[in-house]
Amino acid sequence: MIPWRKTDASVVGVDLSGRTTGRTALAVIEPTGPRKRIRVISADRIRREGGDSPDEHLVELIGGLDPVRVGIDAPLTLPLYLSRGRFPGRPDRDEVCRYDRRLCDEFIGGMSTMMLGVLTARGIFLSREIEKRSLDAIEVYPAKSLERFGVPPSWIRGADGYKRDPSRIPAILDRLGLEHSFEMTGDPLTGDHELDAVICALTVAAPPGAFEFVGDPEEGQVMLPLFKFWGIDRIVQPEEARDSTNS
Repeated sequence: MIPWRKTDASVVGVDLSGRTTGRTALAVIEPTGPRKRIRVISADRIRREGGDSPDEHLVELIGGLDPVRVGIDAPLTLPLYLSRGRFPGRPDRDEVCRYDRRLCDEFIGGMSTMMLGVLTARGIFLSREIEKRSLDAIEVYPAKSLERFGVPPSWIRGADGYKRDPSRIPAILDRLGLEHSFEMTGDPLTGDHELDAVICALTVAAPPGAFEFVGDPEEGQVMLPLFKFWGIDRIVQPEEARDSTNS
C-alpha cells in the first residue's frame, strides 16, 4: 500500500456496477487552491462514453485522473478459504459459515462476497488493473461511511433510505455540508450511484488519524472513516491524544 500522508494529489471514488452495462459512477476530489474540488462523473456519461469497451474505458478514465488512491464500492478480495483453502485465525467463529464471507463483511454488515459474484469478479479485475498503474485500490462501503459521517441510519437503509427514495439525497448533502468545504463541479449529484461515488472518494481522502481498516489483513479489508473530517482545521493524531492525556 502507498504510504499514507497528507497530499495534494487527487483521489477517486468508484460506485461499481456488477454489469458492464450497469450504472457505474465516479467522483474525483482534486486540489484546486483554498478549497478542494469534488467533480462528479455520472453513470449516464460513463455508460454513454464507454461504448463497446466499458471496462477498458473505466480503467483509462481512472488512470487519466491521476489519483494517488482509488476507493471502490465492491468486494476486491475473496474469502480466505476460497483463495488459500483455510480460514482466518478466529477460533471463536463457526468456520462452516465462513467459506462465503470475509471478516470485513461481518463487521460492516454487508452481503456475502459470493452472493455478489459478478460484482466481486469485476471489483477484483478493476483493482488489479488499477494497481498495475501503481495506484492504491481500496475497498469502501459507502453506507457505513455515511453513518460515520453523521448521517442518520434511517436515511441510508430501508424503505426511507436514499437508494429507494432519491428525494432523500438533498437532505444528506445538506447534512454533510459539502458545499461549504468543497467546490462542487461536474455532473449533477442527484442519483444514489453518484452519491456513493462521492462517499467513496471522501473516505479515501481521509487524512491519518481519521480512518481505520477493518477485517483480516491477509483476507482483505475495508476502509472506514472515524468521523467527518472536512471543515476541521487540523486532525489530532493518535499519539498526540495519548500525550495530552498523560500530561
